[in-house]
Amino acid sequence: MMKQIVYTVGLSLFILSCGTKSTVNDLAVSNPIVTKMDLVQVDEDRVPVTIDPGRMVKDTVVYRLPKVVQGTYAISDFGNFIDEFKAIDYKGEALEV
Repeated sequence: MMKQIVYTVGLSLFILSCGTKSTVNDLAVSNPIVTKMDLVQVDEDRVPVTIDPGRMVKDTVVYRLPKVVQGTYAISDFGNFIDEFKAIDYKGEALEV
């Protein structure tokens, strides 16, 4: 009888430990994009902006700046104001842009 209880408890623990693997959900589609503007580092009316979109699963990503801001309907074309656009991976190495 004691053997049967030990086997039952052991089998129950084994089955419980074989549950589903918890995965980290840090994909760019499920997390908000983190944007930082360093207003202390303003140089000639230029503000450094850092954008962290999260982990990507594709080799190629297209980043688009808005031409029209919602609610204003005025064409602003913010791409004209971009200088020194860089892409850097999480190891600090430059990516091709």
